Amino acid sequence: MSYQVMALKWRPQSFDEVIAQEHVTRTLQNAIRSERIGHAYLFSGPRGVGKTTTARILAKALNCQEGPTPTPCNKCILCKEITDDRSMDVLEIDGASNRRIEDIRGLRENVKYSPVGGKYKIIIIDEVHQLTSEAFNALLKTLEEPPSHVVFIFATTQPQKIPLTILSRCQHFDFRRISTKQIVQRLAYIAKQEKIQVERGALSLIAKKAEGSLRDGQSLLDQVISYGGQKITEEMVSEALGLTSRDLFFQLMEAVRAQDPKKGLDLVAVVDERGWDMEEFVDGLLDHLRHLLLVKTAPESPELLDLPDSEAKRYGDQGAEMEEEDLLRMIAIVSETENALRYSSRPRFLLEMMAVKLAKMEATVHLRDLVQGLNRVLGEEGHLSPQREVPTQPIQKELVPEEPTSPSIEPKGDVQNLWGHMLNEVKNKRASLGAILQHGELSKLQDNTLTISFPKSCNFHREQAQKEKNRSVIEEVASTILGKDSQVRFTLAELPKSPKKQRPSAEPPDRKPSVEEVVKIEPIIGDILKTMDGELIE
Repeated sequence: MSYQVMALKWRPQSFDEVIAQEHVTRTLQNAIRSERIGHAYLFSGPRGVGKTTTARILAKALNCQEGPTPTPCNKCILCKEITDDRSMDVLEIDGASNRRIEDIRGLRENVKYSPVGGKYKIIIIDEVHQLTSEAFNALLKTLEEPPSHVVFIFATTQPQKIPLTILSRCQHFDFRRISTKQIVQRLAYIAKQEKIQVERGALSLIAKKAEGSLRDGQSLLDQVISYGGQKITEEMVSEALGLTSRDLFFQLMEAVRAQDPKKGLDLVAVVDERGWDMEEFVDGLLDHLRHLLLVKTAPESPELLDLPDSEAKRYGDQGAEMEEEDLLRMIAIVSETENALRYSSRPRFLLEMMAVKLAKMEATVHLRDLVQGLNRVLGEEGHLSPQREVPTQPIQKELVPEEPTSPSIEPKGDVQNLWGHMLNEVKNKRASLGAILQHGELSKLQDNTLTISFPKSCNFHREQAQKEKNRSVIEEVASTILGKDSQVRFTLAELPKSPKKQRPSAEPPDRKPSVEEVVKIEPIIGDILKTMDGELIE
């Protein structure tokens, strides 16, 4: 017997063998069981997902000697004739080459005659969207009043091109793209039956290249077996199909994390030397970044990756060391390169620029990192920097005159010294909380209760300070200093302001303070900028 390609040899012969289209096969089987057989069906979806195959299985289910049956026997003469494409009752037409009105008129004459051996005369038109408008009009009359023994099955990848008058007379089934994981599972089964040893990573590469088409995946597996023989590795698949090895993407990301542009340039050289398609390399890199982003943002939804478990774990391990914001910035850089490649005569140069940009890209700094940096500046002695100590008074102290002008605020003295001591201790424990407290003052100490007042313009800071986790830190510090259990309460008050800080009458009331003024009022901001080598945006 002559050699038969895998796409034909392993073509499904029953509804149960069709992959990833249970919503279609189950409906058709139930319709046959309940004798609700339509006169026209439209199967739409991407290429290679089983549209024509399902149409043939439906034809066997309707014309099987045991049928109509949801499980054709595949053993009777009628089933075998349909499988071998020699049945007189099943006419399969290519819409691309039989698209003229004369072809459809001939078809209309053919369907008038009763079936030869089966119960139905079944007309399968593949790529039906390629028929001309005149051909569709000629077909419409037959669809409106079809003979009782005729069933039309149309297949198409572009249902939007079919006239609504035709669509409205068909039962429409939308076939889904087959996932990479399902293609890998099917190819692994075929390889096992064929006694071919294939690495799981090799199957993943083939499945990704198939882009949702099981038929394409089977054809690619056939091609790789011809190249590599009975034992297929991931490297063989890359060489046979001209694909970039996924190891290269993992290596490139490691070079980016290490901020090693030379390593990135070396990897681009490998792509060029091996003759890999550079646009495909960039496309693969985008997929790699997508996988890393998904494992970072949605670790609880591994199905989004559409990868075997072993591959998903590998992405999870690398993604754990990266930040979402950095991945988004990398995707933007790679996407920009992808667009530029379409119009460039120097693709390697573009890839080299991309590799350098990625490696030189500064990592995202989070607020928690700023706080940690501030803690390092504060040190064990509570100093903001070696040159300047934390002031014993709150920042608002310079706005307060020596003599009290508000009855709600007690005179300064021991209370104020206690407040400076508390600020230092709180900053040692939690620098961010210390920065919040600097907006208030210790306005009253009575027995074991401390009252901390904030200006009315600083209500946000008061709310933050009185949160349970912050209040407990403040009360712990106060208890330690006073030598007894202490409680704190927070209020809003009209804190007195120094005349020298009053706004000149000629100055617009809504003027924004300059960067220098902000840093002068809040020295801690200046220390953060200096420590983290940052800048303040006005």
